[in-house]
Amino acid sequence: MAKSKFDFYEIVIVNTNNPKKSKLNGEKGAILGITENKDHLFFYAVHLYQDSITYSFDENELEKTGEFDCRESFYSGNSVTVIVNEKGEGNFKS
Repeated sequence: MAKSKFDFYEIVIVNTNNPKKSKLNGEKGAILGITENKDHLFFYAVHLYQDSITYSFDENELEKTGEFDCRESFYSGNSVTVIVNEKGEGNFKS
């Protein structure tokens, strides 16, 4: 079983050769999502601090900083309840 190079909330720096993402090189962000494909390659949802947008990167496009952020920086802890009816339609619970 493969192991992810990065952990949740780990702060990384973008360093990509992808021309479509090259403008993001040098940007710092935090890992908010991790997925592994069938070939055991890892991809990451990275929230970039500069523009507060989350982008997808593969493992080779990111560098470690040795720093970590925390969950509370991104999630308030608030939640909502959704009730699904017999038709599969959902509504917020009041």
